[in-house]
Amino acid sequence: MCLSRINQLKTSLSVRLTLWYAVIFTVSAILVLAIFYRQVISIAMARVDEELAEEVREFADLYTDAGIDAVKMEMIEEIESDDENKIFRLLSFSGQVLATSGLAAWGKSLIPPPATAADVPDRNYTFKTMSDEDRESRTRWAMGKIGPNEIMQIGESLEDVEEYLDIFKKLMLMLLFPLILLSAAVGWFMARQSLSGVDQVTRTAEKITAGDYGKRVRVEKRFNEIERLSNAFNQMVDRLQTLLQGMREMTDNIAHDLRSPLTRIRGIAEMTLIGEQSEKKYQEMAVNTVDECDNLIHMINTMLDITEAEAGIGELEFEEINLNSLIESACGLFHTIAGEKNIRLVANLPDLPAVRCDKSKLQRLFTNLLENAIKYTPENGRVAILVDHGDRCMNIRIEDTGIGISEEDLPKIFERFYRCDQSRTQGGVGLGLSLAKAIAERLGGSISVNSIFNQGSVFTLTVPR
Repeated sequence: MCLSRINQLKTSLSVRLTLWYAVIFTVSAILVLAIFYRQVISIAMARVDEELAEEVREFADLYTDAGIDAVKMEMIEEIESDDENKIFRLLSFSGQVLATSGLAAWGKSLIPPPATAADVPDRNYTFKTMSDEDRESRTRWAMGKIGPNEIMQIGESLEDVEEYLDIFKKLMLMLLFPLILLSAAVGWFMARQSLSGVDQVTRTAEKITAGDYGKRVRVEKRFNEIERLSNAFNQMVDRLQTLLQGMREMTDNIAHDLRSPLTRIRGIAEMTLIGEQSEKKYQEMAVNTVDECDNLIHMINTMLDITEAEAGIGELEFEEINLNSLIESACGLFHTIAGEKNIRLVANLPDLPAVRCDKSKLQRLFTNLLENAIKYTPENGRVAILVDHGDRCMNIRIEDTGIGISEEDLPKIFERFYRCDQSRTQGGVGLGLSLAKAIAERLGGSISVNSIFNQGSVFTLTVPR
């Protein structure tokens, strides 16, 4: 069980983000502290250099005011006051030692060679650090001209500075450990906060998997990415629930609509088994059976077409289409049927611009709506086709003086297998308008309807240009 828990922690995104945050923070903290430590060293050494240079200037002023003897006396007083912390050495330009404090306490490795005029530029000071690896100590020296032929060398032990820097280093190392722990805690908190929305989506998905299809992720104003993920997940679940509901309804409707033709086919088959029939009778049964099978095949194919259009399956073949030619061709197909019912088919079209669309699907969509209008328009009626266009879309209106649609039926008119009461006397299974809507939306357009019961309907097809 412990191993399983460890493996879970290894693969946990929260743990990985926490470790990455802690590592990055630690490396950044070490770099910052290292840079800060170098700055402290520079500041400490600059203060030492400033103190040494100030003492060289004081000796130069003393030499100017009172001469070399006064400088020597001041050296003795400085030595007595600072013990072995400093060394003073007065030199000539040639490097000859004119006066000095005791050098034995420091050792040769911590004392530079005597300076000459070439080592010290005019009006400037030269600084040098001497070190002794065996004694693990260092000294800092300043050299400068104090008279026309004299050079002053002043050295100071860096033992106090190094002790201060050592304490400072230990404090930074002591501070680094709690900083690492703090960075891990902050990283864990930030990772949990960032991924809490993902956890919520996961828990919701698990509940939906268990059968609670009404469950949704609560969208909270936190991070834009999590908010977008929650919205996208909820929209996906809504879509899936709609599809599942549609599949249930489709299954119920198919079962209902398949029952009648299958019952008729079964009845025909039973009649052939009851007794001998004439050859003509058998031919009639065979024809009826073929017709019923064709109806079933047509209904199944239409259902597949609707499903493919709604799911976006299949590539669309876009091309430039002459809309005048397409509408006139469709009207020609239904001219004879309209003439049999004495229906006036009117298509007064202006010179329309071309549209870029899938020609076969647009033809099927338009002929479907035109067939529907003629089918439900009584004799001596009228079906008119009107087109207007804007910069981005074409609006094709098919107006009829047919039986119309009641207000109760209007919201459901595009549902699968839905048929109004007054349309049940006509043939069909109620899939035509569902297919038209699915194709229109697949083409990036839309379809709408306005209708007055017993006066007529207006179907408006909008397709992008």
